[in-house]
Amino acid sequence: ALLQRLGYHPLAIEDALSTQYRRPKVEDYGDHLFMVLHGIDYEQSVEATETTELDLFVGPRVVVSSSTGTMPWCDPLVEQHARIMERGVATLTYAIIDALVDSVLPPVERMEEIADVLEEHALDHPTPEILDHIVRLKRSAALVHRVMQPQREVIARLARGDYPLLDGDRTAYFRDVVDHLARIEDFAHDLRDRADYLVLTYHSALGLRQNESMRQLAVVASIFMPLTLLTGINGMNFE
Repeated sequence: ALLQRLGYHPLAIEDALSTQYRRPKVEDYGDHLFMVLHGIDYEQSVEATETTELDLFVGPRVVVSSSTGTMPWCDPLVEQHARIMERGVATLTYAIIDALVDSVLPPVERMEEIADVLEEHALDHPTPEILDHIVRLKRSAALVHRVMQPQREVIARLARGDYPLLDGDRTAYFRDVVDHLARIEDFAHDLRDRADYLVLTYHSALGLRQNESMRQLAVVASIFMPLTLLTGINGMNFE
């Protein structure tokens, strides 16, 4: 009802109310913009990261945000003095997007630390539980990469000044956000490649352990096979 009262386009309202996944995008409806962005869902564990959607309606005087999950990074913006809002919708939109992107980097860096721990365990203790952790880490890295790549393209359009509502001195600031997104995308890409390497490391370590077990069994078998042969031929009839 609030979105309808503000006069936003019905298709944009429908997208904002939908619970289905949508790629990051920006749509220009003339007197307002509608953006779909994604951040990290902080209710999930870092190892099994999920994204949460943030929708932004940007008009000449009003910015309306709507999210599908918890976003604690937004609390400082709400608690701050109204000086951000006094600078116009472009500044407020930039502040929201910049805080959203900055909140993604710490979980991605934490995923790097988890990858270090998993690498040690994959070499020393290659158990099925470790493989499960590696697969979940790979899935999370692939999800972050899949979301951040189109999101960088969306923010790049804002940085180029393609939209009059956000055109002005904020375009340079949006270019800084693009740089941060590129860094996150590189992190996610490296994590996905590293997860593939961890899977190979796990199987190699598991194969080495199995070979060591087979070697020990072969040693035991080589000791008892002659005795078994003698008892099989002569029975137990020894003086």
